[in-house]
Amino acid sequence: MRLRCLLRECAKDPKAALADFLRTPLARLRYGRAVIYAGDCYYLPYYRVSLAPPKGGPPLLFLGSALRDDVAVCRDDAVQWDERDCPPSHILEPRKPPLEIRREIEKKIKMNRRLRRSFGAERVDAEAMELVYVREPSFLVQCREYRLFLVDPLTEKVDLRHLPLVEERFLENARASGKHSGC
Repeated sequence: MRLRCLLRECAKDPKAALADFLRTPLARLRYGRAVIYAGDCYYLPYYRVSLAPPKGGPPLLFLGSALRDDVAVCRDDAVQWDERDCPPSHILEPRKPPLEIRREIEKKIKMNRRLRRSFGAERVDAEAMELVYVREPSFLVQCREYRLFLVDPLTEKVDLRHLPLVEERFLENARASGKHSGC
């Protein structure tokens, strides 16, 4: 299946981001000593809208997750887009309508003082929103038990918000392939 995916320039190595997370004191207490194994990449749906401040300045890119309450903001020129073929078993379907995500983006603008100053009472046009996918690598970690982790390329941190949905898809794929009968 052909998708429009986000490519992030100068991104930190996802395995290094996960290793940094697992070195934190709380993670050491919770997971213990860990061994990281590479996993698959999952494609998470986001709605994209680019807004230019009325007072001038670089346009900002707002990405609202179509799965959970999550809005990311970055400069529009900091990311690139690519059309790529993706396996349908690794693509998660959107669960939220664009109007709900529009409200979340407007709420993010109202709650952040800098964004509120830049954009004021500007409304986000729901028709200008485009469905795009963010490619998040997954890792299987052997600690006290085997655990699955995702690394978000936008924040370069471990993504725990989308993890339950990806774990469901991981188990579906494992059952369908028959390789991991113990899952």
